Amino acid sequence: NVKQMYSADVTDADITAYWRKINPPQYHLPAGGGNSSSSALGKYMHTLEKCKDKLKNRECRRLIKEKWEEFRRNFCQDGYEKGGCRAKPEQVKLLKKNRQPVSLFEFLASTSPLIGNKQFKRELLKWAEKENGSEKCRRDPRNGLTVCGGLKKDDHYAYKATTLGDVMLTGKPLHKQSPTLLKHEAVHAKQWDRYSKGANFWPTFLVYYFAAGPWCSNRYEIEAETKGGVTSECHLMH
Repeated sequence: NVKQMYSADVTDADITAYWRKINPPQYHLPAGGGNSSSSALGKYMHTLEKCKDKLKNRECRRLIKEKWEEFRRNFCQDGYEKGGCRAKPEQVKLLKKNRQPVSLFEFLASTSPLIGNKQFKRELLKWAEKENGSEKCRRDPRNGLTVCGGLKKDDHYAYKATTLGDVMLTGKPLHKQSPTLLKHEAVHAKQWDRYSKGANFWPTFLVYYFAAGPWCSNRYEIEAETKGGVTSECHLMH
């Protein structure tokens, strides 16, 4: 049981050890990217793990950028390099089957990976307020999150919310959000800072998150559940 195991302060080493116990390292990139041999996947995961503490290293940055470009190439129809990614039909089918947000993935793949984190946040807020109609994104001073409500589940966000940087995409407005969910998503915001700001490349955390495997055994979700708050029944499965 995750909650029982990590009732005290949780370290990154604890989370890594537990994640490996329940989900051996594998390459799990949504919407494609899994055609390599098992030995190649193992080598990729090992290298990615080593890069975690030296994100500004030239070779590490090259690896991370290659993996993000691989995601875009596998996910988008031809011409995505010019902006305006449209998901391939087979990827739409796969995402819908797994209840993943198609429109959000298209936005991410359409956004230039060369812009800075601040510009990415501006683009994300502009996209969210366009998609949610009359609902404005509002900042929560308690945890620094900017909550964008009025969005559609499984199209604009997954499960109860999706947080990119300090922007939380969700269905309910800020005043209707549970404190537990806000604390959980605030942990994801810190994870983003650690990776994407650390590497000065906004897709960095997404590369690590995608590679960490399915939701219930994903190391970053385990960290958010133990440090922030339990928002699902995943912990009952272990």
